[in-house]
Amino acid sequence: MIRTHKHILRKVIAALAASTMLFAICACGSSVQNASPSAKSEVNHGNVIIFTPSDGLNLSRKTPLSTWDNLVPEIVKSLKKRGFSSNAITTKSSNSLYNQSQDIQDYVVNTITSLNSNNSAKSLKSKNAKTNVKNLQNSVKKQLSKTTIVVAPWSNKNGHNNYGDYVTQPDSNTNQSNDDLKNQEEAENRLSNALELAKKAGMHVIMLSRLSNGFKPDILFNLSSAQRIGEIQAHTLVQKLALNQASKDNPKSVEVLLPCHNQKQNVHFHIGINKRGINSEDSSYKTPDFDDEFSRLAFEGIWKVLKPYYESGLMFSPSGKLNKNSTENDWKNVAIDADNSDSVKAELEFRLIEKNSNQATSTKHVDGIIALEDQVVMQAENALEELGYKGSSADINPSFTLPDIIGNFIGKRNLSKKKVPAPSNSKNNNSSNQKTGKSGKNNKNNKDNQDSNKDNSQNSQSESAISVVNDSKWPIITGYGAYKDALPNLVNGKQWMTSIENIQKISVDVAEQCNSLNTSGKITQLEDVTIFVNNNGPQKDVPVATETILAVSATNLKALLIDPGYVTLADAGL
Repeated sequence: MIRTHKHILRKVIAALAASTMLFAICACGSSVQNASPSAKSEVNHGNVIIFTPSDGLNLSRKTPLSTWDNLVPEIVKSLKKRGFSSNAITTKSSNSLYNQSQDIQDYVVNTITSLNSNNSAKSLKSKNAKTNVKNLQNSVKKQLSKTTIVVAPWSNKNGHNNYGDYVTQPDSNTNQSNDDLKNQEEAENRLSNALELAKKAGMHVIMLSRLSNGFKPDILFNLSSAQRIGEIQAHTLVQKLALNQASKDNPKSVEVLLPCHNQKQNVHFHIGINKRGINSEDSSYKTPDFDDEFSRLAFEGIWKVLKPYYESGLMFSPSGKLNKNSTENDWKNVAIDADNSDSVKAELEFRLIEKNSNQATSTKHVDGIIALEDQVVMQAENALEELGYKGSSADINPSFTLPDIIGNFIGKRNLSKKKVPAPSNSKNNNSSNQKTGKSGKNNKNNKDNQDSNKDNSQNSQSESAISVVNDSKWPIITGYGAYKDALPNLVNGKQWMTSIENIQKISVDVAEQCNSLNTSGKITQLEDVTIFVNNNGPQKDVPVATETILAVSATNLKALLIDPGYVTLADAGL
């Protein structure tokens, strides 16, 4: 009997244990299932749709890297890293302002209509009509508040394709017909109205590069401008030449080549720009009447930096095109017709080759040339070689050599910067340097007059030779665009620097604002980027995030362009 009770007791205990384990398993399963919706809601960052102009098929290596085709994938990548799902990100490109405005209008109207229809069906059961309408509006607005539209409005580049897609083009309609202007105005109004409708419905709007007809987005990203492209090149040149250490006794010589595009429609433009000869004094020659707002603004940025150095005598123009009395209104003095393939060579020949009374020619010494865009840089390099200039910008900083650069690319050594040596343009310095290098002859105090005269004669001849070499020394040349064709010359030192927008930083910042707007309805502060709200002008009351432009040289080419995958070692000629 006792055994029977024990046997029954063991069965009861076993059954209870099994039940306990079953409940535990069920509880665990229930916990995982209940956590899933919560986890999904935590990563729901909303939706982002990106509208940009289409770049079209372009296989040329003579184009800037700053294209929408390069930026959009980076923005998508940054959005995914920020937590956005792939199916919540949409991209759309358009080949004209007309098509882009139509695409954006269709998206906004269809999205709002679809949500209204879905919510209307759900609210029909309510007996209170007013409550229905109010609830419907609130519901739609709440859903749309999780959507951000990123728009880079299509722009007419007016021939300035060499500056990429991100630059803010100045307002200039001089080369457009009345019909074109009318169509553009209609498309611009359609774009503004569609974005206004989206914002009123609850969506957020981020604009890249420019605004649209008075519409005020949540934030505008200023990626680059003509002024800033000119300013960074002038600033980099000043740093490279160490002008803060220069003196009036040893000023730096700088020329500016200001490329103007699309001058064929300019009825005031004088075609004879390249018909003048070296040091021509032909009275029939007339300075071309350039009409190019982009170039004017670029010179404004250049002159903002260089003006103090010209005024103080620390800098001068070998050609006399610019001087201490020049103003930003004198931009036409240094302008060239960039669409004429011979204009760069003709202009440099006119500015830098001097003909003496015996009809012999010699080259003028020039420390730096601001060429503004890489296409002009490449033409200037070819022209300088033909004119007899030798060396490279690496000669100005002897610590940088081609092996140093290659070693830096493969991670074997770091590059160090040294003080820029002053060019040997002083006869006294030349003479002194010659004497100290004559196998120790100057250390002897008992030289006779014959040896002294002989040395002086040799010094005079060497001095003359060195003067010619110094006059033909290769200058520092700056540009913009990071053209693949220009990169090999960046590595070998023929071109000192190029400039380009920081594609990676822009994409991260845009993704950050998309996330902030979708989750909080407000913009957020960005790392190393100042967000400024203007009090007047077309950007009044619009927060503007101004992104930095990068100065790219052989020393940072690997980190800025090769490592991110924009170019390869082969593109750089390595």
